[in-house]
Amino acid sequence: MNSIRSLASLFVLQSCLVCGSNLQDKSKLCAKCSLATTLRLRRGSVGELPHYYALEYNAVTSKLILLAKEDNLRQAREILAAAITFAIKELLAREENRINLIPIPSRPAATRQRGFLHTQELGLSATQLIPTSGIKVLPILEIFGKVKDQSALSAKERYQNIHKMVRVKRSAEIPGATELNILFDDLVTTGASALEAVRALKAVNLPIWGLISACAT
Repeated sequence: MNSIRSLASLFVLQSCLVCGSNLQDKSKLCAKCSLATTLRLRRGSVGELPHYYALEYNAVTSKLILLAKEDNLRQAREILAAAITFAIKELLAREENRINLIPIPSRPAATRQRGFLHTQELGLSATQLIPTSGIKVLPILEIFGKVKDQSALSAKERYQNIHKMVRVKRSAEIPGATELNILFDDLVTTGASALEAVRALKAVNLPIWGLISACAT
């Protein structure tokens, strides 16, 4: 009976994570959705902070972020982690310092509702793809006080909403200034959260080398 089930499983069609179309192999995405997740190192800036990302923000990547963030879907998180890893590998080719990935924190209310730390899990998934690099995820930041969901806010409202609402955890072990300390997130839109994270880290004299995200608008 077990052998019959194993044989039958070879012919079971999988579905694309995003559009639901049938897949003939063990891929996570169909050919069309895969084209929308082509990895290429892209560079921008948030204020004076260099920003690197590997995916365009589109309907496919937007759905993947929701699946990873709200549904805790591992396969979606792995695709986003691969994008972050792609950018990290490009940086590793140029830098010899040890890299510390510092997650931009989520609102406590959102974390409680989800039941997991989305950005931290994303970072850990990324480090598992390059296990010999010595990259560490350091969740040393937290949001305190009452902060609204940023998704429906304008750029100005986002800045006002998050300003002075991020701090370094009292129990955090601050990494060395000579190490390569990089902020990261799944998505960067206006950059308000990243700039607030930089402000909090500067308050403890920790320099930030740059910002990495899976994608950006």
